[in-house]
Amino acid sequence: MNPFSAVCVFCEDIREEKSGQDTIVGTLPDNLVAAKSPSLGAAQNIRPGLPRLGVYLRIHLDAEQEIPKEVSAKVINTDGQIVANSTWDHSVVEKTFADSRENHMPVVSLIFKVVAAPFMLNMEGGKITVIAIVDGVERVAGALNVIVSTA
Repeated sequence: MNPFSAVCVFCEDIREEKSGQDTIVGTLPDNLVAAKSPSLGAAQNIRPGLPRLGVYLRIHLDAEQEIPKEVSAKVINTDGQIVANSTWDHSVVEKTFADSRENHMPVVSLIFKVVAAPFMLNMEGGKITVIAIVDGVERVAGALNVIVSTA
């Protein structure tokens, strides 16, 4: 198995249920058209945005591998700026590994979730990228291409 893999879902909302489960609402396509209101006029230079953007990331680690020293994730907006990031506390990673091994699970899962409202874009749109990082190794876990339209 690879040192790690990840699954990322872009959506409109993530709801935490009383049961502890998450409900992912309004999954988004890989290429999303964000409309810029023509009534605003290009001269006003008003940035387009999304009313809400949710990111649900699940990082999978091989339960038999050595416990990583550092696991983190970050969301990069269309301007290339980090807009959300998180590093799992090492004690949480150790406990998750111990639980997975005790239950004879082949993978260890760590979940990162964030909802931003509103989520501002640059004038041309671009890519929103989610990066998973394990012991300094970065991998693109997901990408959302946002196309800004005036139509």
